[in-house]
Order: sequence, then C-alpha cells, then structure tokens
Amino acid sequence: SSCVICPLCSRANLIQTQANVILCPNYSHNANVLSTATNHPSNHSSAGAAACAMRLDVNTDGLTLSHLKRMLRSAYEEHGSVCPNGVLFFRMSDDFGLTTLRAACETCRADVVIV
Repeated sequence: SSCVICPLCSRANLIQTQANVILCPNYSHNANVLSTATNHPSNHSSAGAAACAMRLDVNTDGLTLSHLKRMLRSAYEEHGSVCPNGVLFFRMSDDFGLTTLRAACETCRADVVIV
C-alpha cells in the first residue's frame, strides 16, 4: 500500500494531487515548520487541529507516494543502524530556493535531506 503517514504531524496520511503535489490534509501555508518527532507523545496533545507544513511539489521530480515511503523507510533503517536510541525529527526546509523534507536526530546530530 502507498499509505504514508505524515512525517511532520503524524495525524493523517499524505495525499498526492493531480498537480503532483504531495501534502498533508492538515497542510496550511502559514503552518509552523519547526521539527516534530514522529510518534512523539507531544504530537498527540489536545491541539489536534494544528496546521501542518508538509507540502512537496514533485512535478519535476516524478516522485510518488510509494517513492517517498521507501525514502522514509530507508532513512529510519539507516539511522536506526547507527543510532538505536535516537528519534528522527522531520521538518520542511527552504534550501537555496528548494523546499526539502529533512530528518534530524538530537542524539547523534544527524541532519539529512530525505527529498
């Protein structure tokens, strides 16, 4: 299945639009882009209606939800093999005009681009 839980808010499955945008149903342009940890207890607070910053324009990349799912799985596996006690935090980042999805770990100081 190509269901992919949003790595930023963990509250919904990502969708891919006909315009080749992968986004969270909770997406808002004004959302806070600070890091959040997938499955972190603080994500399941009473502020369930908070907006999410997860939005990737994949029109030129040909990226699909299945590709993104594999990239996320690979990031978890690679990180877990070198940092078994760390937790990956995901965030959207504007790197030189390109919007990227990044994963970071406070334990091992990893900070990598997922897509």
